[in-house]
Formats: sequence, structure tokens, C-alpha cells
Amino acid sequence: MGDELSADDPGGKTGQIFCEGLQGVDGGRLANGLMKRSDVFALAADPDVNTITVCAAALAWGGMNMRFRDDFFKLADSGWLDIAERIRLGKMCRRRAYKNLARLRNERLLHGAGPAYFTKLIYFLLPRNGAAHPRGYIMDQWAGCSINLLLSKELVRMDVVRKWKPGS
Repeated sequence: MGDELSADDPGGKTGQIFCEGLQGVDGGRLANGLMKRSDVFALAADPDVNTITVCAAALAWGGMNMRFRDDFFKLADSGWLDIAERIRLGKMCRRRAYKNLARLRNERLLHGAGPAYFTKLIYFLLPRNGAAHPRGYIMDQWAGCSINLLLSKELVRMDVVRKWKPGS
């Protein structure tokens, strides 16, 4: 038994329930059950599926809190959807995408979506067909806390405060 993640491991939310009522999202494209990583990658690779639908699938897989969902998607015209489109087309590398999404977050234009969520968007949207850009990574709260713990300093800014004694 290996430690590798399966592309068929389910995510956090039921796809069709998560996207219900979201403007521009084709809910019929999302799973009726929990989203799987393979579902999101298949949607991202299909040129007939619009980018906002792929984003909804990625955020459903990631378990975005439903109380943030509506406000986040209402801000699609604030710039995050344009960034998502450029990532998906391979016109933006992961570093630039992260910086642009972080800027929008600092400007309060990514309601409810911090690095754990916009790194999910980068991870799923970057083309996986040997494109010029390296793949993205997901930085969830546990990865961020682990980095800070290992470095004994807050390199990754967290929305919560955790204290530890170095060396203990």
C-alpha cells in the first residue's frame, strides 16, 4: 500500500449542490456526488467547459465554505476570473498567478478565498499537457502551518495565530 494520492479520492463538497444558483456556472457538468480530483482535471481539460465552471468544481473539491461562495463568485468581474482564464490558457505561470491573486485578496476582491483556495485554482487550471509552465501546488492551512513550524518563523501568513516554542 503506497502513500500516493489517488485522483479518485473525493473532495469536500457535492459538485451540483455547491454550484447551485451561481451565475455562469454549468452545474450539469459537476458531479452529483463529491467532486474527485480526476473530475476537476477532466473539466479543466475540456475546452467546451467554461472557466467559471472549472473554478466552481475546484472550490467544491476543496470544500469552500458555503457562506463565502456567493460573495466570491459575485466578484468574478473584479479580476479573478480573468486571471483564472489566463492560467487555464497557459498564459500565466504559477508565480505570476499567485502574485495576482494575492494582490486581489489584499484589495479585498477575493471574499473568503485565501492562499489555500487560490492555490487550488492554480493547481487545477494550469495545463497538464507538458506546457511551458511547471505545475502548481496546493498550500492548505496544514502545509502553511508546517512551513512556519519548521522554520520557527511566520513565512506563510496565516489567518489564525499558532504559537510554539522553538526546540520543544
